[in-house]
Amino acid sequence: MNVIAELEKSLPNTERLFEDDILRHFAACAYKALGACFPNIAEMIRDILLVPETELYRGLNAMGFGTAKDMTEFIIKYFYVKKRADYGLPFQG
Repeated sequence: MNVIAELEKSLPNTERLFEDDILRHFAACAYKALGACFPNIAEMIRDILLVPETELYRGLNAMGFGTAKDMTEFIIKYFYVKKRADYGLPFQG
């Protein structure tokens, strides 16, 4: 299984959680400030994308992401980098 392909398939579901202006704000936010700017994002990711029955969850688990928290952090960072690229912004980690 290709975890990145599964993650890419999940991104439209993630994007649907937010209006476009919120996505722009997410992309413009400093990575270290995401928790303060979007305090519920981790919970939303876990509830929607990281259901144990999904291919994404199983794939991340097989890659060594042992906890939902670790998986969530990876997904948020991946989504953040993608959205910054979509808006022409360089990654700031």
